[in-house]
Amino acid sequence: PSQSMHVVGITGTNGKTTTSRLFAQLARACDLRCGVIGTLGASLNEEVSESTNTTPDAIALQQQLAHWHGQGVPAVGMEVSSHALVQGRVNGVTFETAVYTNLSHDHLDYHGSMANYARAKMRLFAMQGLRNAVINVDDDMAALIAAGVSEGVQILTYSASGAGADIRVVDATFHAGGVRARLQTPWGEGAFDSPFPGRFNLANLAAAVAALVLAGQDLTAVLAAVPRLPPISGRMQSIPHDLGIRVVVDYAHTPDALAQ
Repeated sequence: PSQSMHVVGITGTNGKTTTSRLFAQLARACDLRCGVIGTLGASLNEEVSESTNTTPDAIALQQQLAHWHGQGVPAVGMEVSSHALVQGRVNGVTFETAVYTNLSHDHLDYHGSMANYARAKMRLFAMQGLRNAVINVDDDMAALIAAGVSEGVQILTYSASGAGADIRVVDATFHAGGVRARLQTPWGEGAFDSPFPGRFNLANLAAAVAALVLAGQDLTAVLAAVPRLPPISGRMQSIPHDLGIRVVVDYAHTPDALAQ
């Protein structure tokens, strides 16, 4: 079914859930029906459902894609874990765009070494049918990932720090409600006001915007939808109350995520 859909796969230690959900939220804001599959379950809206794995097993995954294809859903944002890549859960999925967020200490009980962990992530960028690779150049492993991209696949880099990249965030101003910034891209540039705090969320947003423009959406329309994005469950989620303190719930569970 994925051969007839626009599937975006997001891999990396941190940021998969946020980036995939941002991609889906922005798609829906642009009137593009979009499913999302990942740690928070599979849905066509903001629902959170039970999920055994970040990426479902091969049969369940194809079943979900077939179900949405039958409903006429044209786009899907999907978290792709290193376990899923090694175990072949996404074999047979045709990805239009693959996104690399970052790589840091995690899952070494399974992969045995950071080198094996990195090689697992690289599998996504060598998959047959891939057309675009969107890579975070602020990460130390970016060059290694880019070197593993299959010939003929378009590589686009992104940066939340204003570093030299195809897609880069500049003039970021952080405030209590989030961050204001500008996004410079090969398709033009524009200002946006994001409700998501943290520079790492600027990176997640830049990746999601790039993936959506690669899916055929207009950059100006996508950036205009950013201020209206709803919070993502358990991801720097502000909890409203009347106690006069700031309460945030976040899933951070790796050394790098906690530091960020």
